[in-house]
Amino acid sequence: MKFWITSILLCFACSLTSQESLKVKVSNIIEQQGQIILTLYNKAEGFAKSGNEIKKVLKQNFKGANAIIEIENLPAGDYSVIILHDKNKDGACNYNFIGIPIEGYGFSNNIVPRLSVPSFQQTMFSFPQKQEITIDLIQ
Repeated sequence: MKFWITSILLCFACSLTSQESLKVKVSNIIEQQGQIILTLYNKAEGFAKSGNEIKKVLKQNFKGANAIIEIENLPAGDYSVIILHDKNKDGACNYNFIGIPIEGYGFSNNIVPRLSVPSFQQTMFSFPQKQEITIDLIQ
């Protein structure tokens, strides 16, 4: 009897701390060159600043207008995703002479920025309530 109670409690505890996968579908990829860079943030402080992401994933082999990037073993929480289609694989978003990005980019919740990077709150979603998101690249 003691064994069964311990087993049930252990299974219950594991289910409370289980970590699941987040699927990010990137759409509106126009050119199949370079790499897709996904950066994942979990707080407003330092959002969209290099080095403050909690995870960075590179996807180099993609075909067609869509790519899927999966982030495994993600604990529950609030997150924000930024996607960059780094066509020249230099690891940075490149801009034209007036400061407009010349590579595709996108944010979770498909926020389209007006004059600056959107805030963490605008792009935030709760995981695991949302286990799959789609981000349409802005070209």
